[in-house]
Order: sequence, then C-alpha cells, then structure tokens
Amino acid sequence: SIESVGEFTVPPSVTGFTPPTGVPGTMVTVTGTNLINVSAVKLGATAVTSFTTNAAGNQLQFAVPANATS
Repeated sequence: SIESVGEFTVPPSVTGFTPPTGVPGTMVTVTGTNLINVSAVKLGATAVTSFTTNAAGNQLQFAVPANATS
C-alpha cells in the first residue's frame, strides 16, 4: 500500500474525443480519466465557458464556442 503525508490530486488524462472536427455549436465529448477534476477547458486560446462531466469522471462534454478557431 501507499500512504501520503499530504493531499494530492491525480491529474486528468484525455484518451480521445469525438467528433474530430466541428463548427461552433458542435457538441464535443472528451473521454479519459479523472475528468471530474477539470476546472477549465480551452480550444486553443478560446475558453469554453460551460462544460459538464459525468459522475464517473470519464466523460466531459461541451459545445464548441462561437469564436473558437483551429
């Protein structure tokens, strides 16, 4: 077993996303682990203002912002 003397957080890990491309308004689903700990999402320099994660922390969803660029 492993014991920690302080608090730590396991970082999120992205394993994939769908769809691979999309216009503003497209719903994107990100899959991975520890996504429940995500506090911010960006597409390039554009912040995603609203996103949701499922209770298991293995999916995150958001709509592509209007001003996002690739």
